[in-house]
Amino acid sequence: MNLWLPYILSGNIDMYYYPRLKDGLFRRTLFIASDCAVLSSTSISCCKEQSLTLLGFDKKVISGFENEFDGYIMLCRKIGRTYDFEQYRSIFFRHALERTGNFPNCISRSRSLSFTTIPNDILNRLMDSCGITSNRTFLEIMMRDNCHLYNVIEEQLFIDIMPLAAFNDILKGVVPIAGSEIIFGKQYYYSAYDYKKHLVNLLELLERNVNYYVILDDEYDICQNIIHIKEGAYVILLRKKEPISIIEISENNMVAAFWECVYRKVIKKYKLDVKRRESIFEITKLIQQLEHYGV
Repeated sequence: MNLWLPYILSGNIDMYYYPRLKDGLFRRTLFIASDCAVLSSTSISCCKEQSLTLLGFDKKVISGFENEFDGYIMLCRKIGRTYDFEQYRSIFFRHALERTGNFPNCISRSRSLSFTTIPNDILNRLMDSCGITSNRTFLEIMMRDNCHLYNVIEEQLFIDIMPLAAFNDILKGVVPIAGSEIIFGKQYYYSAYDYKKHLVNLLELLERNVNYYVILDDEYDICQNIIHIKEGAYVILLRKKEPISIIEISENNMVAAFWECVYRKVIKKYKLDVKRRESIFEITKLIQQLEHYGV
């Protein structure tokens, strides 16, 4: 996955999987360059080294293998979808907190305070400043799903991994609002007052809900490209380098693998209950510092 991920995130290739059970006996490989060449190989699981590999340049042979390849694709499903920011903007928040009958556990990763916990009045001001106030449906969905978080964490595990900003950066108003470049097409920044307001919201969530955990960490080794994992549903990955893109992976086995990998790293690195108490202490201390400076 690490080797293929840069190509997938570039949006230049699509990956598919076969949704039904395989017999584990035959393996089929096809590499086709239309009107140029085809490389074909078939092997039996117990005799991989004796498999026959064919290289063909005849256009009729290539066409025949293309038909076979198309037949395979018709039986498969896409592993995920790749979006640019413009395509993803309208479904980002719905994906993060969409309403389902059995909402699963989640792990979310932000480079600032998490967007899923941002207070609604800050959302309202963002909508005003970006000039899309006419899209009331979009705003209503965002606010509805923001409120929905409170219901989710009453029953399900929700782990938010994020850093706290430096005190001077908060006072200067240079702390970025995570996800604003995706949702609104432009990077927005917290005022010191709004940052404190978001901290207060986080603190209330932590104090009221034992299933909600905030891990204050500015390292990115645990889940570098991951924005959001919903167990058993999908993984959302962000590529910050050019071309900037977002990929949503929905194939069950891959989602399970991502979840297990990240969750095990999280619980191995942190004791969640201890980290939760530490987060409450650090957030409370920062709120008090800001209030001391008249914020």
